[in-house]
Amino acid sequence: MNQETNPQRNCTRKQQIIEAAKACFSEHGFHGCSMAELFSRSGYGAGQLYRDFHSKEALINEVVKSVAAEWRAFLFRQLRPDTTLSDLLNIESAFWSGWSQREHALLLESYSEASRNEQVRKILTDEEEQTINYLAGNSEILNGETQQPFSRAQIRLLLTIIDGFICRVVYDQQLNENELVRLNTLIFGNQPNA
Repeated sequence: MNQETNPQRNCTRKQQIIEAAKACFSEHGFHGCSMAELFSRSGYGAGQLYRDFHSKEALINEVVKSVAAEWRAFLFRQLRPDTTLSDLLNIESAFWSGWSQREHALLLESYSEASRNEQVRKILTDEEEQTINYLAGNSEILNGETQQPFSRAQIRLLLTIIDGFICRVVYDQQLNENELVRLNTLIFGNQPNA
């Protein structure tokens, strides 16, 4: 019986540590959060934490994997054939509902860490490739009417715009409506509204 519950208990402990790390990292960043704070937040001692994660970097990598997978799942839920640039560039739009400040902070922290950490960069690059492959193979998500497949370049451009907005955060009310329509047509094809 103990042998059956041990793996489950280990998985539960590991998940609790990751969630505690996410809370700390979203508030203080990956490198601003001390191990002592992680021990305190998780409710586990150093030995228990280091049993699952041999270093803080290993824990950061697991958090980044989780954040990237959650980001991909969010995009798959939110992207629709009628999604427009206006939706993507307006934090108040339905597109962004369900995306919390904590998730936003963790994604930004992950992108920042990728600029200096090869392992994190690989995690995010691999996750992006999965996203592109999925969107390229499921054209109805982005273009329901014609179901013409989006090129990988179009999908990369769309993801770049979304990532840029994540980094920018503030919706620019002065965006030229004609430019939005032009960009919307460039990315999404001939959709009637931007």
